[in-house]
Parts: sequence; C-alpha cells; structure tokens
Amino acid sequence: MKFLFKSLGYIFLSLLVLTFFLVNLFTKPFSLDHYLNKGVTIKLLESPEYMTYIGVFDKFNFIFKHKEKQKKEWEKILISNLFTL
Repeated sequence: MKFLFKSLGYIFLSLLVLTFFLVNLFTKPFSLDHYLNKGVTIKLLESPEYMTYIGVFDKFNFIFKHKEKQKKEWEKILISNLFTL
C-alpha cells in the first residue's frame, strides 16, 4: 500500500511539473531566460532534425535505431581509409 501511494505521488508530482511547464511555455515570459527557453523549446518541437542534432534521441537509440545507418557508412569509410594508408 505504501508503494502505491508513493507511486501515485510521483505521478501526480510529474503531472504537476509538466502542467506548470506547459502553462509557462505559452504565457508572457517573465524574464529573458524564460523567453529564450521558450524560443528554443518551440524550435525543437517544430523540427526533429534539431532534436537529433542536440542529442535528444541518443538515449533512445535502441528503439529508433537512427544511428545504425551512419555507423555502417562510417565503418566503410574508416576501413577504406585504413587500406589507403
């Protein structure tokens, strides 16, 4: 029972933080830092390419496998460069 209440508390707290973040994201910024964070967040949500560039999806490579193609191409390049030396 203690585990249930603890889990529900964590879920409630995370939902509260997420709600606070989303409300602050679309309201008038109260500082320069908030304004810049708002701009970066909106740009990141608009473009998955930016998210990949800064490494958001690197933690989830085992699901998306977005680096597998790059890895194979780089291995071919490295092997061909090794034999040319």
